[in-house]
Amino acid sequence: MKNFENKVARVVVVNPDGSIILNRRPDWSKQAPSKLQILGGKFEEKDLTRKHTAQREVKEELGLDQLIGEFLFIGASENNGWVTFAFILLLDENYDVNSMPDHEEFDLLDVVPLDQIELKISADEIAFDHPNILRTALQVLSENL
Repeated sequence: MKNFENKVARVVVVNPDGSIILNRRPDWSKQAPSKLQILGGKFEEKDLTRKHTAQREVKEELGLDQLIGEFLFIGASENNGWVTFAFILLLDENYDVNSMPDHEEFDLLDVVPLDQIELKISADEIAFDHPNILRTALQVLSENL
């Protein structure tokens, strides 16, 4: 992908039961320690499209060999020189958090019911600009589900 620097894909992963999968940053992290964040990560040169980056990141972070579900692009935003492309992934079956592979970036997944997301945001438990992405996702989900 051309011009991949300073770009990230974030994916709001939604289980069929209406819960959202977030990961928790390690407590030793220099940025937003112990806070929740949306799955995703940086674009890589090998990525062909924004959607490819989103799919690759979800596969890496959740350990899925094959993604089962529908990706919806919900928008792009800029924050401190970084461009974020946000997606929703509607899984066809609930993800088993016990099957998550080991990671250096995070070590816990939190499964949060939709009606608890705003409480997590209000309690300042969500990192970076991810509250804005989550609110957009909640709006899209309420309009389309």
